[in-house]
Amino acid sequence: MKSISERLKQPMAGYYNTAQKVVEIMWNEGDSLVGTSRGSAMGFLSNYLLGITQIDPIPYVGSMEWRHLSPSRPELPDVDVDSQGFKREQVILSLKNFFGHDKVINIATFGTEGTKSALATAARGLGISDDVAKYLSGLIKNERGFDWSIRDTAFGNKEKGRAKVGEFYNEITKYEKYLETALMIEGMVKSRGSHASGVYIMNHAYTDINAMMKTQKGLEITQWDYHDSDEMGALKYDVLSIEALDKIRTTMDLLLKDGRMEWQGSLRKTYEKYLHPRNLTYGKEMWVPTWNNEVLDVFQLDTPVGKESMRKSKPEDVKDAAAINSLMRLMATEDGEMPVDKFAKFKANIQLW
Repeated sequence: MKSISERLKQPMAGYYNTAQKVVEIMWNEGDSLVGTSRGSAMGFLSNYLLGITQIDPIPYVGSMEWRHLSPSRPELPDVDVDSQGFKREQVILSLKNFFGHDKVINIATFGTEGTKSALATAARGLGISDDVAKYLSGLIKNERGFDWSIRDTAFGNKEKGRAKVGEFYNEITKYEKYLETALMIEGMVKSRGSHASGVYIMNHAYTDINAMMKTQKGLEITQWDYHDSDEMGALKYDVLSIEALDKIRTTMDLLLKDGRMEWQGSLRKTYEKYLHPRNLTYGKEMWVPTWNNEVLDVFQLDTPVGKESMRKSKPEDVKDAAAINSLMRLMATEDGEMPVDKFAKFKANIQLW
């Protein structure tokens, strides 16, 4: 921290002091549960000691501070904090009440025309049939979850090793100005909104380095997205809205109502007594019901793909679940086998490795 502070010419401790205060406000005035930890922040022991994260990294991964903060990467750190989805507005209002309404603002995002929507929009404008646009959209290749651009599809891209799709080019050029119009529309800004988690907290009025506008719902946001706002010196804090925390909170409220829990004077103290990770048992028996989807909602594994991956791989601990969560997002290998299937096979019989 000292080394990076010197290289960036600003005290890094200030970031963590502010993050600690943000978490404190979320628990109290925000009336929200706060997630245990997320990403590299868990591996930084100071975060746990400050109460920013709730899990001691030493028993799990040891000290992995280099994942979070390293002199070889002299840049500002990033601590993502989870809050209840239903409490987001109250959390943001609480931050504004503490730091100042002119010092806290949500971050703008801009929606752009994608490859397929650009084809559809251009077709409508030129009076071309929707069937033609859908046919051309079907010829767009997808690579690791991302569609090729219209330019790469029509002309190829040597740097990315992409050959042009001749059928696409031959078909789209049958219609006057269709290709040119679609190329102009692709990537154009078509909407504005609010960043799902990002909020700026400043020592001065945000109007010193930015400007404010509103979403269609009246939410105050910056006029620039976070790339340009960061360039102007703004520092982003990520407060993510998590549906799973809403469910945990509802469970807590019902248990309190039924007398199965006793209120400890504050939300944080009550949570820490009954539901803090150090007070829960994470044995294999907790995971067995997930193998047959008896648990309806496992965080980040509640989609049909996630549930099927759990059924195949039969996790026995957090590390297994984390591996499954990563593997299920990967594309099939050259032999056509899905990585999560390969993981399940080796887990069942390591001799196959």
